[in-house]
Amino acid sequence: MKAKAIVPITFLSDFSNAAIIFAFTLALKGAAPVWFSLLWGGYYGASFIIHAIMGLFIDKLQPVNTMLFSEVARFILMVGLMGFYDQSKFQIYEFIVIIVLIGFVEPIFHPAEIKLIYHFFKAKELDKINSILELSDQTMSIAAPIIMTYVSENWGFKMALLIIACILMLSIGVVAFTKVEIPEAKLTGDTTAHQTTTGMFDGYKYVLRKRSLKSASLVLFFANFGFGVLTPLLLPFLGEMSISNETTLYMMLNIAESSGVILGAFLFFRFSGKFEQVASVFQVIIVGICFILVAFLFSNNLILILIYSVIGLSSAFFNIQNNLSFQRHTAEFIVGKVYAFKGMVTVLGFVFGTYAGGVMGRFLSIRILFIITGCVVTASAIAVKVRETVQNGS
Repeated sequence: MKAKAIVPITFLSDFSNAAIIFAFTLALKGAAPVWFSLLWGGYYGASFIIHAIMGLFIDKLQPVNTMLFSEVARFILMVGLMGFYDQSKFQIYEFIVIIVLIGFVEPIFHPAEIKLIYHFFKAKELDKINSILELSDQTMSIAAPIIMTYVSENWGFKMALLIIACILMLSIGVVAFTKVEIPEAKLTGDTTAHQTTTGMFDGYKYVLRKRSLKSASLVLFFANFGFGVLTPLLLPFLGEMSISNETTLYMMLNIAESSGVILGAFLFFRFSGKFEQVASVFQVIIVGICFILVAFLFSNNLILILIYSVIGLSSAFFNIQNNLSFQRHTAEFIVGKVYAFKGMVTVLGFVFGTYAGGVMGRFLSIRILFIITGCVVTASAIAVKVRETVQNGS
């Protein structure tokens, strides 16, 4: 019974994750592009620091307690922001401070959730569980933009915060229901049997020793670098191109991307054996090409929506395959630390991208950034594949 609670926990947490960053982005509408990069960079920069710290001791913590701390802390921040937010007096830098605080407490949730999944489910069930996790992430990435756009446009930012706080309260209740104590020996692992993976940086050293995990980490970094550059700048890009109703189109592009991911997760769930034969780097190459196409085809809304659907579809295949690469090449005793490292790589790529986009956006048009980023992502994915092929042949 408690194992089934993983599904609603995932959906509720994913909704709050998507809703927070989307609501904050809409609140900055009309600001200079650099503020969007700072908003997203601040959030993911704090996330990177916490991922690095969590990698040192995540496997020693009870997962449910860790998840509860994350949700309760975010709930307190949402309620606190509701209390002192005043649109006429609130400064942009104050948004940055709040989002950084949220970035410090949110990332500890997922590694703990993965640890709980390993406790409840067998290895042969991981394919389906990963598809469900991806389905949850992207379903909520559709629901959150629709709800946050409607609420923010009609009732303002405070009402959006209230809805997020209510979702977090529900999540806290469901997480508390799954209360389970994992034996200490299973949390920390048998260190006498694994002398080569002891020490503070077990997860990092473990990945560096495995060629498959190194390749998975590299392509993960470059993929997230590309999204880091362009995701925060999408809304100001639509404004720069003088597109009417840019808020509505921004919402539609987010929905299109998430719909593509849901379709990809469903197809992988239904035909996992066939899709596993397609290299994950190929999906990143498609994403890079799509970034380039956005720069040339932005004037047609329908084509733009289609492109973002393809980006979502390719992202889904990549995310699931990348997750499986980590899970299948990682021993259970150290999975929390390895996933903390994986999260750190994801966030580091995104953070580098946001700040690179913010800096370059002051000298180049965002349209040019789409072209440059698409080329960088495509070339990087090809380079990782060539490197992997050469090493496997040697």
